Order: sequence, then C-alpha cells, then structure tokens
Amino acid sequence: MKRIRIIGMIMIILAALLIVSCQKPADTEYTERSVNTEVSAPEEETDTVTAEETDASAEPDIQEDTENEEVSAPEEGSGTDTEEELVLNGPEQGIPEFEDLAPTVNMSFEELIGDNKIYESPKAYPPNDTYRITVDLYHQIVAVYSKDDKGEYTVPVRYMICSSGRNGNSTGIIKMGQHRVRFGEFKSANCYGQYWSNITGRIYFHTILYSKRTATSYIKSAYNALGTRASHGCIRLTVPDARWIWYHCAPGTVVEIRNGSADDLEFNEIKEKLKIAKMPEGKADLENIPWTDNWTIEELEKSLVRND
Repeated sequence: MKRIRIIGMIMIILAALLIVSCQKPADTEYTERSVNTEVSAPEEETDTVTAEETDASAEPDIQEDTENEEVSAPEEGSGTDTEEELVLNGPEQGIPEFEDLAPTVNMSFEELIGDNKIYESPKAYPPNDTYRITVDLYHQIVAVYSKDDKGEYTVPVRYMICSSGRNGNSTGIIKMGQHRVRFGEFKSANCYGQYWSNITGRIYFHTILYSKRTATSYIKSAYNALGTRASHGCIRLTVPDARWIWYHCAPGTVVEIRNGSADDLEFNEIKEKLKIAKMPEGKADLENIPWTDNWTIEELEKSLVRND
C-alpha cells in the first residue's frame, strides 16, 4: 500500500513537470519577442538620426507644442520668454530675419560688384568699440557683432561671404589699422579693389578684384571664388559688405581671425543660407547700380551727428 502511494505521488510529479515543460517554450518565445520589440525601436532611431537631424527635427515639435497652447499663450504678463516662444514669435520679439543680417542674399549681381561713384571718405565713424568682427576661415564667413546688455559681443549685426588667403592667414585678435582707400591698385598684381579697410600690416578688407579702376572690369574668377580661399592674404568681400565695414567699423575695431571648425553648428547654418547671385553669362549693366541695402550713408551720418 505504501508502495502504491509512492508510485502515485511520482506519477503526479511527473505529470506536473510534463505540463510545465510543454508551456515554457511558448512563454519564453513571447517574452523574447516582447523584449526585442521594445528595444529595437530606440536602437533603430539612434542609428539613423544624426546630431543635426535631431536639432532640425526638434523645431517642428517646439512649434506644434506652442501652437497647441495658444489658449494659455495670451498670458503675456507672465514674463516667460521660453525658447519655444522665441522660435515661434521671432519677429515679434525683435529677432531679425536672416535676410536682415545678410542682405546680400537678395541683391542682384550688379549691386554686389558695382560702383556707386561716391568717393568721399566717411565724415565720422561709430566708436571703435561699437562692433567686433569675426573672420571664420573654415566657413569663409565674416560676422559682425554688437554688444548685448552685459557688454558682450553676442548680438549678430551682419554676415558676409568672403575669400581669405589661399595659402592661409595668421589667426589671432587684432585692432584695425588707420589706412583706408576707396578704389585702389594692387601694385604687385596690376589689379584694383574697392573699399580697402586695413586690418593689420598689408592685410585689408576689400572687394573682389577689377582689372582697371572701373567696376565694368570686374574679374569673373574673383567673384566666383567668394566663399573659398582665393586671395593673397586679404579678406575679399562683395561691394556692399566691404562698403559696410568701410563706413561702420572705425580704426581700432577688434577683429578676430580664427580657423573655425566643421563642428560649429551656428556657422554651418549661416554658410548654408549665405548664397549670393550667380554671375550673368553676358556683361552686366553697371550704369545704374541699385541700392537695396538696409542702411544708407545719409542715415548713418545723421545718426552719428545725433549721438555727438
């Protein structure tokens, strides 16, 4: 009798083990599928999204969140200057459009290389600490900044496409020199440039090159090279940009010439947007040069008189 009980208990245990062993593969398979499904989505996303794509894709999310909260947005007295509000309401917050900072992107070829026939030197300049200039050699961009509320040069004023020295430029922080020339000749190269503003030594900001002292003799290769290293060491610019520096940046203005980096996302974006007019196939009509820039000589002179 005792033996029968033992045999019965063994049979019950074996039956229980058989039931568990039959069910375990199904549970294991389900668990593995579940885990793989949860993990695979983030892995795929991480592999395919770069840092720039992440930044770009975040903008619509910010805008959508802000737009969806328009009911609470009218509480302007709350004083919450969030990043989302600044992105969505940039113009209302006084943030300039890119075209305001880089007006050359909307200018015609004629305006970019022409001569307005005004040869008088500036009657006065803004104080030489009004602006700070950054020359980024990697991106071939000149950026001008003014002071923020803390006195730091963080407020962008103007972006310019340039050509720096094809054999490189010395980097560092320097103060602009005194010498300026309206339409001068490069003696050693038998060519000309407009709006020379001395940086240091024999290095100047100036326009593209001309074979004679007239805008109609513009050198095509010099214009097409803007945005690349092409000069003998000077910083070549379009006419409106070189003219802006000639009038706005007094001797003694600080200039930083830096190597720049491909990792600079801010300047990568500027470079991508800073596109100027293509050169026409035929000769340009340079008789009547338009002026569409966002400042005038007369307005600048009046503002300087008022400030005195």
